[in-house]
This record gives sequence, structure tokens and C-alpha cells, in this order.
Amino acid sequence: MSRSSKRELLNNLYSSIKERLEWHISNDELKDMTRDEVIDSLEDSRFEIIDGELPIYYSDMAKLLAENTNFATVDDEGILPKNPNVWDIITASVHEFLSGEFYQLACDAVDELIPEFSKEF
Repeated sequence: MSRSSKRELLNNLYSSIKERLEWHISNDELKDMTRDEVIDSLEDSRFEIIDGELPIYYSDMAKLLAENTNFATVDDEGILPKNPNVWDIITASVHEFLSGEFYQLACDAVDELIPEFSKEF
């Protein structure tokens, strides 16, 4: 999976959320849960899912930065190592971006895969 554009990052994250949700559905773990409880269960694995979607190749990170210079900064500098290099900064910035999009993508995935929940709203 390529991770060299924001669109690819979001598509990959959405696919990973759906995959995790499908696994829970196939193991019959969600049958007595409400929509909010299902979303909370996804939220519990948010960092694991997001970490799996972070770009690991410098070329992908460079393409992301070229596409959007906002990836050159982070809002929470506390998440950076003591002496961060450019790759640390881009990775942290992408993590912040995906964290910010996670909840909406999780809601969309739940509504898509468990249609009876979308009727509640």
C-alpha cells in the first residue's frame, strides 16, 4: 500500500478500520453492543491501527511533505524525540493528522458495515 498522499493515507486508514471491524463482526463480538460502544471499541485500538498506516519509506514521506507542507510541523512537540530529524517530524505530523480523522472514519465504517446503526441517526 502506498502512503504518499493524504488521500492514500485516509483510504488506507479507512480500510484498516473496516478490516478490524469485520474481524470483530466475524467473531460475533459486537452483537449486544450499541453504536457508541462499537465505536469506543475501535477507539481502544486507535493507536495500533494508526501506527500500522504510518509511512515508513523516506520517499513516501518526502512526497507527503511536497504535497502538503503542513506535515513539516507538529502541534504537540512533546511527541517528538529529543533531537528530531525531518523524518521524525513528518511521521509525528502524519500521526496527528490520522488521529484527527480517525473518529469520523470509524463512524463511517460502522455505519457502512452495520447498517442498522445508521438508522438510529
